[in-house]
Amino acid sequence: MSVMFRLRLLTSFAVSIHKWRKSEAQQTRAILFGLFRFALVTWIVGVPSPFGHAMLVSDVCVTFPGRRDRETKYVDCLQKVYPLARFVLGGFSGSVRIGFEMLGQFSKRLNKLSAQNGVDIDVAANIWLPRMARHIFGSSDEREKVLGCSIILAWVHPTRDRPALSSPWSYVHVFSSPRFSPSKAAEVGALSIGSGARVSEYVNTVMEICQEHQFLRWSLERDKMDATFLSAVLRDRLEKSPSPGISHFFQMAVVTRGPWSIGNNERLAVLPDGTKMEEQFPPIARSYGEFVKICKSRGLAAAAAST
Repeated sequence: MSVMFRLRLLTSFAVSIHKWRKSEAQQTRAILFGLFRFALVTWIVGVPSPFGHAMLVSDVCVTFPGRRDRETKYVDCLQKVYPLARFVLGGFSGSVRIGFEMLGQFSKRLNKLSAQNGVDIDVAANIWLPRMARHIFGSSDEREKVLGCSIILAWVHPTRDRPALSSPWSYVHVFSSPRFSPSKAAEVGALSIGSGARVSEYVNTVMEICQEHQFLRWSLERDKMDATFLSAVLRDRLEKSPSPGISHFFQMAVVTRGPWSIGNNERLAVLPDGTKMEEQFPPIARSYGEFVKICKSRGLAAAAAST
């Protein structure tokens, strides 16, 4: 398939977006903001691409609640997105402990069902996944349940392709406590989990980026560079108008029908004297055990920590 033909198809995607009815746009926003009913301070955005991959962009910040004479602390120390199964990535917000338990149990079940061929998450989302999430959440400590839990899944269909583009269909799903009913991202759009003082601004920014023709061109012409572009734009917005608890350090995760990747959004910082120095990404925990160790080393309590 020629590049020009694929670009014409890409243009039709952009045109179709601008033809959305007003009621559909309002419904999309209602779904997005309905996710933010807990006082969480984090943000993960998921974007399906029409060209065979899906992306998750996440900060690494954790909130430690103030106790007695201690004030609330925000620490960059946690990876929130992980590979769960073949062609599936997942991330969480809310209780750190419940989030790790959710992703761990989901991963075991998904790999048990089809470790070699991948899983159709659409089927799982409408049959067993919400029920399993409710059971895990309901069995958790009350101190953790108060923090809530949201799960975001980015995945690529193991067998289904787009006929015109010859690329796999990709999707993003969100499940939020207490019912964990599934929400699904629009074909060219975004979903997110978490919250913060300026979350509506960031959601609107992502929706605008995903609807731009240039963003779709990056998806087509540059290998996974749309994830880098999206992460950079979010980071720039955060640095211009920072919000407590949302870090300017980001990780980008991309899933395809081939290998997955998770990388840090690092860049060069220019010092006043003109010297360029690579900005150091903070050490981060990649399991609950590692998270507990980091907490102990900093004199923080892992219990009731949230993202």
